[in-house]
Formats: sequence, structure tokens, C-alpha cells
Amino acid sequence: MRYARKMTAHLLPFVTGYAIATKRLMTDPDVSIGWMYREGPAEDVDSGWRFFSGADTEEYVNDPSNMAMFQLDEIARRHPDVIPYLHNPCNTAWERLRGEQTFQEVEGHMEESVHVPHDPPPPKFPIVRDALKLPAPWLCDLPAYFYLREEDGALVLWREGLTMRLHFLFGASGKISKEEALARNQQTRSRHAQNERIEHTEKSLRYSYDVGRAHSRQGCITLVGNVFTDKCWVMAEYQCDDAQAVANAQAVRKSLRLRKKKT
Repeated sequence: MRYARKMTAHLLPFVTGYAIATKRLMTDPDVSIGWMYREGPAEDVDSGWRFFSGADTEEYVNDPSNMAMFQLDEIARRHPDVIPYLHNPCNTAWERLRGEQTFQEVEGHMEESVHVPHDPPPPKFPIVRDALKLPAPWLCDLPAYFYLREEDGALVLWREGLTMRLHFLFGASGKISKEEALARNQQTRSRHAQNERIEHTEKSLRYSYDVGRAHSRQGCITLVGNVFTDKCWVMAEYQCDDAQAVANAQAVRKSLRLRKKKT
């Protein structure tokens, strides 16, 4: 088997690399992962994960032509129910509970043949992706998997290299217009703001700018994206460590919008 490392954006929040899986798992939509284990990686880009349907014959899995290397992200896209288990350490094995979307650890299946450092323990927070319903009536699109938590009145979404903090204000109707909200926000923006942008739509005003790493208190690239309506606002700050994080943050910032009312 050959594996060509691709310079692509990682979908998963932290765990990356390639994995070995049966081709059926990646080509047949009716075949699910029923058995998986993690062994010591063969190289730095190897996650150590190996995936099977659980109904494969010994003859099938012993034939190299039936196995292939895939980016762990690819497997997560097709089989998202394994994502909560990907932080488990090497030398562990997991079996799907019959008829369920969850797995249980199989004790004693693997020997501790090699000591491999564990991944950082996974945060005990939900993992979210795609169209995310925010506090009513907001919505945004996530280009990759993020962890989600609430902190100090803000909704926080984070993954390696990127932390997004979203603040929501409701009941502004009759107190301050979206134009006044925009003006106040401009007055309090960082004096190091760059790439300032204002966009007028039928129901909202969008205001965004960037702050370079040299002028950020956190030592990272900071993007700000605010959306004001006469009834509610969302104010978001995106702290980015690298160019890929900036691209993800820009995608989320651009996607912030009101949900469509059901008719």
C-alpha cells in the first residue's frame, strides 16, 4: 500500500494522519464500521487507527488488495459516529454495540507491545460541524469539526489553531437601531484595525475587520465579525494561529446569517 501525503485542511479538531481501512467501508454506503483498533503508528503521519466492518472474513482482510490507506478525515466524513473515540490511546480496541451508534472497548484484545504517548485528553464537549443553529435566530456554517462550549456568556467554538467567541444580544428593538449599533462598535474598535468592511443588506449591517498578530493581546491573528439588525446582534471574535485557521474563520464569519422563517 502506498500513501501520498496531501497538504489539505484537516477536518477533525485535533487527531490527524492516515488510517488503514477496508475498501468496502469507503465505497459501500451500506457497510458501517463495526470493529476498530489503534496500534502504535508506523510513522509520524500514521494515526495508528485500523477500521473494519466486523463482518469481514479472515480471507478478505488478509488480502492486501482489500485494504487501503485513507486520511482519517475521509473516514470521519463517511463514518462520523467514530469521531468521539478517535482520541483513545494506542493499544485499545473498540466494537460497535449491536444496532447502536456507539462503541464499547474490548478489554484485553491488544497487548501493550509498545509505549506510545497518548493524545491530549479529549474535551468533554460536543463536536459540531456543517450548518450550526446558534441562539435564535442566528445560523452559521462550519467548514470543519469544532468543539462547542459556553463560557462567560459567550458561545465558544474551537479546534486546533482557531478559537471563535460569539456573543449574542436580543431585545434591542426600540432601544438602538442597527446603524447606531454599528457607529458605537466603530468607536470602540481596536486602533490597529485593518481591512475594515461594512456591508448593508435589507435587514442587517455587517461590520468586520482584522487585527495583526503584532497588535493582538493573545499574540495571534484576530478577526472580528459583527452582524446587526434592529432586533438582535451577534458579535464574534476569531483568534487564529495560522493561515488555515484564518481561512476557516473567514468562512464562518462570512456565513453568519439569520435563519429563514418557516412558512
